[in-house]
Amino acid sequence: MLKNVLANWSNIILSVVSVFFLYPFCVQVLGEEQYGIWLLISSITGYFALLQLGVPLANVRFISKYYARGEMEKVNEVVSSNFLFFSISGAVVFICGIGIAFLIDVVFQVPPEFRRVARLATIIVSLNVALSFSFEVFEGLLHGLQKFVYFNMVKNLLLLVRVVLTFVVLKYENGMLVLGELLMGVTLLQAAFFYIFVRFKHPEIRIRKKYFNFDVFKMVAGYSFYVLLFQFASKISFNTSSMVVGSVISVQAIVFFTIANNFIIYFMQLVSGVSNAIMPRVSQFDALNKKSGLQDIYLKYSRLTAFIVVPVCFGLFIFGGDFIALWMGERYREVSGNILSVLTLSSLFFLVQRGVAFPILMGTSHLRFPTFLMAGTALLNLLLSLWWGSVYGLYGVAWGMTVPNFVNTVGLIWYTCRVLKVPVRDYLFRGVLIPLSAGIFFSIPGLLVHRAISIDSYLKFSGMIFVSVVVYLICCFAFYMDTEGRKEVFRKFGLSFVS
Repeated sequence: MLKNVLANWSNIILSVVSVFFLYPFCVQVLGEEQYGIWLLISSITGYFALLQLGVPLANVRFISKYYARGEMEKVNEVVSSNFLFFSISGAVVFICGIGIAFLIDVVFQVPPEFRRVARLATIIVSLNVALSFSFEVFEGLLHGLQKFVYFNMVKNLLLLVRVVLTFVVLKYENGMLVLGELLMGVTLLQAAFFYIFVRFKHPEIRIRKKYFNFDVFKMVAGYSFYVLLFQFASKISFNTSSMVVGSVISVQAIVFFTIANNFIIYFMQLVSGVSNAIMPRVSQFDALNKKSGLQDIYLKYSRLTAFIVVPVCFGLFIFGGDFIALWMGERYREVSGNILSVLTLSSLFFLVQRGVAFPILMGTSHLRFPTFLMAGTALLNLLLSLWWGSVYGLYGVAWGMTVPNFVNTVGLIWYTCRVLKVPVRDYLFRGVLIPLSAGIFFSIPGLLVHRAISIDSYLKFSGMIFVSVVVYLICCFAFYMDTEGRKEVFRKFGLSFVS
């Protein structure tokens, strides 16, 4: 499973690096207003994914389950039935996108000179989402079969192509339409690669009319209802900020907020690299009734994920403003840096549960409580963001997102421990407090270096982070890793272990 996690992380890390280079470039070429509109369009069309009704994740659940049992007839029924569903949903998406295109300047504060191009860009992006719907079944297959290495190899290659083309073409064309056309080209190429892989590596899996089974789809859809509601709530919690800022503040302010929010979104995707790899394994354990294996996954991967989340969140909270100033310019340091600090507070605790607890509950079909919990906190998020955003500006939106995440974290820990019969006190100590205490070994050396030198270059910033990470890893190895873990590390490097 570690290989699959690393494969998922490779794409997320590459995505973060691409944003690092593309974001300031696009702001410079398109301007804050036009790029703010592009971010707004991306946020709006991101909600189209909800029309998949949660079926993609249900696909992973049932494909991995039936494939583990060798029931290929069932696998083909799930794949074929959902391909028809995705194709119909894609057509609905495109129709909705056309309607939204002619309303975007009515609902949001789009400057007159950008209204026409905003409408066209919305139509193009909507068509891209519609096409990706039809091809979603191939992604679900690769996830369900745990082919994460090939999946991410293709995505990484096409991401690099898109980044290079953006730098080359955007300089000359200078418009949102180019970004939309590049997205569509990548979607078509990616679908072709995935189809070829499934066709030749797994010829026993076929999409055929004879496999269309409405009863199978109803079974998947019954499971999907809670996934859909959870995804809708997640969208409100983490991807509505652009619309909130665009409606109560301005489209220009979207850029300031998105700079900070992108750190959290991409970090959450990094954590999702763990959950995507956990999900098929959980489904297999649940199908084979291995309860102890599920407990081990929750405790082990919560601890592992927490040891990853802690230094990153400490780094974002303490040094985020410095990096933003280097990356985007001094103009963004204070506002975007402070927003990032606020958003990081809840992420320190929430992301572990989002990355580990939810895929376990989803893989074991315990979705009712976490789904309604997420829906309730998402509604609270939206109300607080609109209220506090209209009163306190961008900082109010940030706190409106942060407070509900704390509530969500408490609820997920309590419920998951109850389902898996893990003592809450034991989990809090092993999975939360111990990793959190390790954060001191990252923050202290970083603060000492920060006081000694002025962070005015990427080289100095990288040096400060390097020192903090090295000290953190050494202390984690010395104080937090058990004897067996140390032995394994020494074996990996061909060394003999001395206790």
